[in-house]
Amino acid sequence: VMATVLRCAVLLALVAGGSCLFGLDTLGGTFRYGHVHWQRVGDGGNTVAITVETAFRRNVGTTYFHGSAPDGFAQVGDTVTLTGRQTPKVYLGDATIVDVMRMKVTSYSVAEDWIMGEVYIEHTYETPSNKGVPWEVQYSGCCRLSSLQNSKDQEWMITALVDLSRAVSSPRVQMLPIVHVPFEDNAQFVIPATSASNQEVVHWSIAKPFQVGDAAGFSGSSSISVSLKPSFQNSSWGLSNPCILRPTSAECGTSWVDHRGGPSYFDRLLRGDNLDVSLTVEGWVLSTTVEGGVVVSTGRDSTPTASGDCAGLAGADRGMCEASTLMVAVNATHVTVGHELWTGTAWVLQRQAFAVCSNTELCADLSNVVKYPAAQGDPRTTTNKWVHVAVVRRTKANLQSKMQSTYAAYVNGFPLEMDRFPGCSSTGTCRGRPSDQEVYVAGESEPINGPRKPQSLISPPTTESKDGQCYTDGNANSHCTDLFGTRAALVFGSFMGATSTARTFFTGKLDEWRFWNGVRTRTDLLEAMQRPLTPRLEASYGDPTSAVTADGSVLMALWSFDGMRGTEVVPVYPKIDSRMPPISKFDPAAYNGYNMGVQSVETDDSGVVFYGKLNTISVNNQGRVTMLQKPEVPGLYQATVLLALPENSSQVMVDFVVNVTDPAGVNVEMPRVEIMAAGGVGGALATFPVKHKAFQGFEFGLQLKGSDGQVAPVGCLGSEEQCKASFRTSFGFTLGPMPPMAKFSTVRDTNPGYMDMAWTPCAGDLGVTTMCFDAVDLHSNVTTGASLPSKVSQQRCVSVDVVSDPAPSLTLYPGTDLTVTMGNETNITAVAFDTNCNDRVEIEVRYGLLVPIRDTRRASQNGCGGVVTREMIFKPSLKMGGYSEEICIHAVDSGGSCPGLAPHRVTRCFTMTVARCAYALQLDEPLQDLAEKLGMDWIRLWSLNQALMHPDTIVYSGQRVSVGMMYRVAPKDTVADLIRRMGMPLDQLQSLNYGLSSMSNVSAGLLDAGVTELCVVPNPCTGMRTSVYSGLVYRNGAFVVPPPGTAARV
Repeated sequence: VMATVLRCAVLLALVAGGSCLFGLDTLGGTFRYGHVHWQRVGDGGNTVAITVETAFRRNVGTTYFHGSAPDGFAQVGDTVTLTGRQTPKVYLGDATIVDVMRMKVTSYSVAEDWIMGEVYIEHTYETPSNKGVPWEVQYSGCCRLSSLQNSKDQEWMITALVDLSRAVSSPRVQMLPIVHVPFEDNAQFVIPATSASNQEVVHWSIAKPFQVGDAAGFSGSSSISVSLKPSFQNSSWGLSNPCILRPTSAECGTSWVDHRGGPSYFDRLLRGDNLDVSLTVEGWVLSTTVEGGVVVSTGRDSTPTASGDCAGLAGADRGMCEASTLMVAVNATHVTVGHELWTGTAWVLQRQAFAVCSNTELCADLSNVVKYPAAQGDPRTTTNKWVHVAVVRRTKANLQSKMQSTYAAYVNGFPLEMDRFPGCSSTGTCRGRPSDQEVYVAGESEPINGPRKPQSLISPPTTESKDGQCYTDGNANSHCTDLFGTRAALVFGSFMGATSTARTFFTGKLDEWRFWNGVRTRTDLLEAMQRPLTPRLEASYGDPTSAVTADGSVLMALWSFDGMRGTEVVPVYPKIDSRMPPISKFDPAAYNGYNMGVQSVETDDSGVVFYGKLNTISVNNQGRVTMLQKPEVPGLYQATVLLALPENSSQVMVDFVVNVTDPAGVNVEMPRVEIMAAGGVGGALATFPVKHKAFQGFEFGLQLKGSDGQVAPVGCLGSEEQCKASFRTSFGFTLGPMPPMAKFSTVRDTNPGYMDMAWTPCAGDLGVTTMCFDAVDLHSNVTTGASLPSKVSQQRCVSVDVVSDPAPSLTLYPGTDLTVTMGNETNITAVAFDTNCNDRVEIEVRYGLLVPIRDTRRASQNGCGGVVTREMIFKPSLKMGGYSEEICIHAVDSGGSCPGLAPHRVTRCFTMTVARCAYALQLDEPLQDLAEKLGMDWIRLWSLNQALMHPDTIVYSGQRVSVGMMYRVAPKDTVADLIRRMGMPLDQLQSLNYGLSSMSNVSAGLLDAGVTELCVVPNPCTGMRTSVYSGLVYRNGAFVVPPPGTAARV
């Protein structure tokens, strides 16, 4: 008996049996799966239906996922609110944010502990695309599973591109959120994807880690400059913001809208305006030369909008336009940091060099050939390797009456030590620290003067100073306002400061450069360096227009170099949003960079820069994913695949978990699942991408079969027979999102186990539906009741293309109008066929006067569909000459069982006309008998058939004989005239010509009644000797008087 069951309720026995699955964590993140797809609403316009399909851990310690299932949690049909460490949100690309997501549950698994569902969003864009580029929908939140081998506990961001000028829908993936594969090379699985517009998904690719986008490629003569002048000029208070000095003053509010920092604060941080403040700079570097170069600095502005105020400046005044307040350089063996300083007589570059291999762990990391293939020939260096470089600068006031700074450098999160401390000779022993009562972190340098003028603490105040002097009282609120560095630029990939005579360049790649106000600890760096930041999701990133003390950190700016177009380089952050001042006070365009020859290049995809993909994984153009080489360890891995329609339009992403199954333990076999047709007929069905056809209104059935090759637990202490006897295997089946009307039986039998599905698709199911399943084994000891940890089969998916029920076809043989002979049998065969295997077809006929003497029906199978044949044999009687009738034959199907569906009715019609004056003799029928039936003597009948050589010859059955002569009706002919002229009785004329008996007025014109031909049997004895047309001739369809001299013929 089929019953509608809740998805995965068949797995409840696994929980009751105490079975635990492959170690999905119950702590940490809960995100399992994410996919966004869309399609246009209606025939035109810019409204789209966006569907977010996502999956999370089901058994969570919050009431959000509670529902109506027997265990108190949500099940299919329930609605739950999505939550997390960062509440999941959807950003629609046009400043619209959906921050309350209510998910309707479409599937769940108790055994695998996940819940899956959909969030439906309907949104109208102002234009089909975003100024020629797609609208980007982003679904993001935190956090991923803690037990992942890659990307654990990290944020997720799932994207979909919407461009209604190129497509009306996107690809849609239908799969299970966790895919299980064996721990072996070349393990495979399929990602089923279709399109609502029936376009083939043709572009498949493994996503780069978190789809980080592009990197910036520097050729050795290129750079990116961000002018500092606009942000200083856009400061809401100008150069002297009292609320930076005293943010708690009455005039300074505490909300963002009071703009207490002004947009220039990032630039003030670079030049060291606050005397007790810290700066952290971090990013990814790939140096392709041993020499490397300066990766980031401040200095001369080379953009087309560079200030004209810098012309002709010399000496100390060059500090306004050229002084480098920060410099970070990377070569094969060192990270060098520093800044320029005006000594009173000259500009000098204060530098600190940190040796890469001062940290033995880092040196070993750079020599790891698995992580860095380039280490094979070049260990212990950074060359040709993606490395994360971070520099922390702490500016300290009132140290020996000077403004001084310390630097700390990190590579890949490892702290570095300097080669030499300042003032040491090359042979000196300089590992000691001076006694200045300051607390230094590991690897932090001794303080060096600057970046402002060393004696500035005792200098008189001035706001026109350009050399960096700054009067303060030396306390923590000290603040400098002057022209120092206000016309310089932040530069990526080159250096040109006040000490430079020519610009020097970097060769290699840069990616994801972040600038923080405050100290980022090693823990902070390690936590975030291998994941992209999403500042809008983190209130803790704060306001980049405000200052913080040295013990905190606020993200000030972030450049990822993605999607660089032309000369403009736009930062990821800051952006205008609800936390920022209005654009009249804070314009993020001030952070836009100018590109001078830098190329957009591929970023790292090996897993070094951001948490990596599942190694050596590939996907073909039909969505088949192959793990070419098994990972080092089994476990859970996050994977992301990109897919798009032709011309790479409507690109979407699917993010899921791959469980590389651990072969160790007492349960060593992965079970198997097969999908078969209803009743198991025909063996296993072809899986995706093969599509199986189903028809609206008719049942489509499947049978699931689970099996397992393990017949006894590993390490069983009894005999082989005892171990097998006590070992029992049963199965549950995990179902992905299923059609609402699908019905499933309970699981029956043990090993193998079976479950049946029956589904009658209706109007809402038209199109392709993909259903995915896996089998979960449960091994138990029938004696003790103990059970083994369960394992899960590989996913199997079947695609069903639901089409409207077709009308049956109907063919007639022969397929034309017919003229038949009295007494002769004529076969008409109607053949109806329906391509829907489950439909029933009937052939209906409504007869008039012509009724078949035999009417037989038969059904036969021809492949999938049924064939119904109806054979009708007509035999017109002797007195039906001239009869004509339209006969219509109908093929009618059942119409299916969906509400509102009506049977299809296909009609074919033909006209059957009975010839006049012709008759087919019956078996052994002599002319004498036929003549009597016709009311004539046999001599007259014989004379009408000159081919008969003897009147008493027994002719063959069916031989056609003439029973009269055809007469073409002339104008003014009447029945009365004809019988008088031909000498025929009226009843004889009527019996030879069907329908004449219905003419009650024998004096009426025959042509007027539509009679053009008649069958007549002239009787020379009783007929007229002369014709009414004597003396006339027939011209142009009428009898007329002949011209003079022309003889008339009768």
